[in-house]
Amino acid sequence: MRFLSLALVACLAAPAFAQSDIPPELNDYIKKAEPDYAWSFKSKDETDAGAVHLYRLVSQKWQGELWEHDLQIFVPKEATDKSSMVILNTGGAAGGGTTALGLEIARRVKYPVAVLFQIPKQPLYNGKKEDALIAETFVNYLETKDATWPLLFPMAKSVVKAMDALQEIGKKMAANASVSKQTVAGDMTAVGLSRDDPTLREILKGKKKKKKKQGPI
Repeated sequence: MRFLSLALVACLAAPAFAQSDIPPELNDYIKKAEPDYAWSFKSKDETDAGAVHLYRLVSQKWQGELWEHDLQIFVPKEATDKSSMVILNTGGAAGGGTTALGLEIARRVKYPVAVLFQIPKQPLYNGKKEDALIAETFVNYLETKDATWPLLFPMAKSVVKAMDALQEIGKKMAANASVSKQTVAGDMTAVGLSRDDPTLREILKGKKKKKKKQGPI
């Protein structure tokens, strides 16, 4: 259940991270136009728990590399609110285990859940993955002073472009219905998203909790 644990931790941590200043370089990168952005429908499966839609997303081209992703959408049969959505991000590709998990989360929250895969694109640069790949991109940044090199930039933008795609897909799926609230969960990608995004800003604002006064220890 490591995947689910990461999602829950990120949801709780996001408000705290949102208080710190986001580097302007990250905002600039996220807002930069992506001519290669596109999505396409792949399949739809009906289950006893709900419908599973699979799409293929191209989120961007970063340092000459196209970032392509599986994007699964789980719509529970007993959905009470189709204007809200939980978005999870993870590595790997869409498969049986994540399908079962996505359906179960959707069943419990009673509204659609989307899972974005292949975060980050890997392996890259002589087979590097995970922390080794992140470290490599930071070294490249230090050597070139190109602020777009850190791997967390395209990781965060992948989720933003998935949000764009989900808005567009929602309008096609349900007679111009739109997703008005999107809650992002995952790893460092989720909490690294720009708070300049109005949808995310409202989500984070709504999740803030008043701090309780603590007595002496």
